[in-house]
Amino acid sequence: MIRAIKHIAIAVRDVDDAVRRYQALLGIREVARHRFEKARTNEAHFTVSGVQFQLCQSWDADGRFARHIAEHGDEGVHHVCYTVDDIEQALAAATARGATLKPCAACQVAARTSTPKAGLPSSRTSSPGWRRSSCRCTGRARGPTPARARCRPRSGGAMSQTRTAAGFVAIQPEGVYRTPSYVHALRAGQALYLAGQVARDEQGKIVAPGDAAAQARQVYRNIGRVLAAAGADFHHIVKMTTYLVDRADAAAVSEVRFESLGDHRPPHTGVIVAGLGSPELRVEVDVIAVVPAGPRARRRPREGQPAAR
Repeated sequence: MIRAIKHIAIAVRDVDDAVRRYQALLGIREVARHRFEKARTNEAHFTVSGVQFQLCQSWDADGRFARHIAEHGDEGVHHVCYTVDDIEQALAAATARGATLKPCAACQVAARTSTPKAGLPSSRTSSPGWRRSSCRCTGRARGPTPARARCRPRSGGAMSQTRTAAGFVAIQPEGVYRTPSYVHALRAGQALYLAGQVARDEQGKIVAPGDAAAQARQVYRNIGRVLAAAGADFHHIVKMTTYLVDRADAAAVSEVRFESLGDHRPPHTGVIVAGLGSPELRVEVDVIAVVPAGPRARRRPREGQPAAR
């Protein structure tokens, strides 16, 4: 029923101190730090065994994470967020256990509050209360298993983002097969560089061997998910390259590109190659995009002008 844990949010008094403790305990090297003005929180995100941990500090005493600490008397797990295969089944299971479940219907995410335990996550719950995930969905989907549900991650706050030693942001989004040897995207400033995307589903299985058009649709589906994880979409692409093993597939693959990009026509290069990573693959696409600046991004002052305060 539960497909995966999306993230574990831990309420802490001081995020810098908490980062040091977790680095000493778990040997973490890559930590992404975020400051959310609207939520008035400082957060640090890191990934352990494929699960993202979020250390969350409220700016004010009445913030939700500060209230959680005051209520329970110590730092600890604020909520655990899961993806579920079927919302109706999750509802029934929660009800059978005396819990109330309030899922996000658009992306099928549920979260539950947990017992604090000295800054470490606990699998036990102080109460069976579940609460709604704080995702921001672009559309509404009906039914227990919406086929086209979408969720727009917060820019810079997706659970799959980690900061490299050089200061870049490495992105491994959910919904795209995991690769052990490289990340799917790397963000340097506002520039976003995507790895070549091929027709593999979430489990890494090649989709529609021999069908270039069907493979192209999977490729652009993967590209869309990687872009979304970075806070961008197809309209932010500034350069793309398509690799084909057969020139005869060019028209069908181009048609899928036009469908995916709409009226956006970024610079494009088409290359015919002898082969790709697997003999069953017929198309691969790599992309460069520019991630839009946040609404609160400050403009760089002109020469001779004082910086804004």
